[in-house]
Amino acid sequence: MKNKTVRIIILVGCIILNLLIIVVTASKDSPLNMYKGLLSQVRLALCVAMVTTMPKTGYIVAIAINIFLFIDKLYRFLTVSQESYVSLFIYIISIILLSIIYFYSKTTLAQQQELRKQYDEILDTKRILQEKDEALRNFAYKDQLTGMYNAHYLHLKMNEAIQAELPFHVIYLDIDNFKQIDDTLGPKAGDLAIINYAERIQSLSSDNCICVRMNSDKFAIFLKEKHTEAEIIQLIERLRSVINSPITVKMQNFNLSASYGVISFPQDGGSTEMLLKHAIMAVYNVKSNGKNQLCFFSRG
Repeated sequence: MKNKTVRIIILVGCIILNLLIIVVTASKDSPLNMYKGLLSQVRLALCVAMVTTMPKTGYIVAIAINIFLFIDKLYRFLTVSQESYVSLFIYIISIILLSIIYFYSKTTLAQQQELRKQYDEILDTKRILQEKDEALRNFAYKDQLTGMYNAHYLHLKMNEAIQAELPFHVIYLDIDNFKQIDDTLGPKAGDLAIINYAERIQSLSSDNCICVRMNSDKFAIFLKEKHTEAEIIQLIERLRSVINSPITVKMQNFNLSASYGVISFPQDGGSTEMLLKHAIMAVYNVKSNGKNQLCFFSRG
C-alpha cells in the first residue's frame, strides 16, 4: 500500500512538471525557448519515468500528452509555414520509444511475477519436504505412545559417541511389578501408566541427558560426557523419588519401584549392542536381589 502511494505521487509529479514545461515553452516569446531542446529531453525523461513507475496508467497519460503535442505541432505545421517539421518526428519517435519501454516493462514484469511464483513454489516445496522429513524423523526416533525418544534414537546417539570416542553413560531402568497394572486394569490402563511414568522421567531431563523409552515398561537415560559415580547415584535417587511416588490409574493407587543398571563407555564395552546387553544384565542382577536398587555393571 505504501509503495503504491509513492508511485502515485511520482506519477502526479511527473504530470505536473510535464504540463509546466509545455506551458512555459508554448509561447515563442518565452525566455526559456533558448532551452527548448533541453526541456524537451527533460519532458521525455519525465514521460519515461511515468511509464516505468506505473506502467499502464503512466503509459496512457504519457502517450496522451505526446499525441496532444503532435496534433498541436501538426496543426501549426499545416497552418504556419515557418513551423519546422522536425518536431513532428520528435513526437512520433517519442511515442514509439514510450511504447517500446511500456511493452518491454510489461513483459519484464510478467517474467518477474512468474519467477516470483516459481520461487514461492520452490519455498513451499522445500517447507513441505522439511515438514515431511521432520515427521519421518519423529516417526523413526520418537515413541508413538509417550512422545519420548525411542530405542533407535538411543542406538544412534551411542553409535555417534562411540565413533567419536566420547565417554558416556547409560542408566537402564525397568519398572518393577508393572504387570500388576496390566493384570488388574487391562493394557489400556497400562498405557496410561506408562505415559505417566514417561512424564516423570522426562521431568529430570537436561542438556546433558536424553530420556528414552526402550519398550514396554523399560526406559533409559543417555548421559553425555563423563560423570562421576556420585553424580550418577544422585540422578538415580531423583529418579527413584519420582518413580516410587504412588500412581493413580482409573481411581486405583499403585506403589511401584524400578530396578536400575548402569554402564559406561568405554569401560563396559566397545559397541552399542554389547553395552546395552551389559546394562540389561545389570538390571536383572538387581531384580534377582530384591529390586528397587541400582547396579553398576563394572561391579557385577
